[in-house]
Amino acid sequence: NKVVKSVIVKQGGGVGIIVVDPIRPDIAIQFVMPGTFIRQEQVANLMAYLDSNKLPDVTAPGVSILAAWSPVTTALAADRSLDFNVQSGTSTSCPHVSGVAALIKAQNPTWTPAAIKSAIMITASVLDNTNQPILTSPTGNPAGPFSYGSGRINPVAALDPGLVYDHDVNDVMNFLCSN
Repeated sequence: NKVVKSVIVKQGGGVGIIVVDPIRPDIAIQFVMPGTFIRQEQVANLMAYLDSNKLPDVTAPGVSILAAWSPVTTALAADRSLDFNVQSGTSTSCPHVSGVAALIKAQNPTWTPAAIKSAIMITASVLDNTNQPILTSPTGNPAGPFSYGSGRINPVAALDPGLVYDHDVNDVMNFLCSN
């Protein structure tokens, strides 16, 4: 049931749903949040649009991170098995931000996902861990908000942001419908 799916997405903190329905894409269903149907052939266009508009909300450690490594992934590497490996990318920065979000939620159990995101973004710094301006990679030129979002996460500051901006689906709908 597609309505049940939208309820589950909303309970998980989602603010909208897009359902791919190759059989009946033109039917109307009243979701519990903003939602729509698209045809399978429209998925490529949607993904291209989403990929073209990726901007970070924050920056987190994600270069040369020592992380656990599955021995299975290195089984073919000359009979050598590694338990740890140095990795880089969003797959290494995401756990840092998720950990900060979990700490905030533990300290503030009634906060919504929007409030938690706000705390992380408000307390982010535009300076790196050496208190120098954040630079782009690989050029080393000064970066801007389109590169680092609100800045580098500051876990300690995020636990006591002083102010958070909270909103729910009603606030979003009121904003969207105000024009």
